[in-house]
Amino acid sequence: LQSNEELIKKLRETIEQLQTQLQNERRAALETEEKLKSELRNKNQEMENMSRRLQDEINSLLNQISELKNEKDSYIVRCKNLQDQLDALHADKSGLFDERRRLQTELDSAHLEIDNLKRKAQQDQNQHNLTQQELNELRKQLESNHMMLNEERNKNTSLNERLHAANEEIRRAAQREKELLAKLSELDSFK
Repeated sequence: LQSNEELIKKLRETIEQLQTQLQNERRAALETEEKLKSELRNKNQEMENMSRRLQDEINSLLNQISELKNEKDSYIVRCKNLQDQLDALHADKSGLFDERRRLQTELDSAHLEIDNLKRKAQQDQNQHNLTQQELNELRKQLESNHMMLNEERNKNTSLNERLHAANEEIRRAAQREKELLAKLSELDSFK
């Protein structure tokens, strides 16, 4: 009986120890569970924070990609505009070359016309010089003719004066002859 009581006592002690151990293990398990839950919450918080950071980074990258795409589109448009401007400049350059050739042709034509006008002017000047020489000779001849004409006029004037004097002399002689004839007629009447 005593041994049964001891056995029972030992069993109780063992049960109490096991219950205490079980409680300790449960407490430890609860502490571990709480610790794990806390760590899990922290990990979840970290994961959420990391997820937000990653989402922010993804959003930032998406924004950068969008900006790069917009820049690429803008660059493509700018390149197209620059290409159009370059094509227009090439066309203008070609037009300028054509205009330069046309102006050079006009300039060459103008130079030829100027040379022709210079030759014509030289010919006109030579003709003018010849005409001036002929005119000077004609003036000299005209002056000589004027001098001869003046001499002839002076001779004519002198001849006219002499003729007038001779006519006057003839008139006086005729008058005297008439008077003499009248006197002769009177003398004849006295006979």
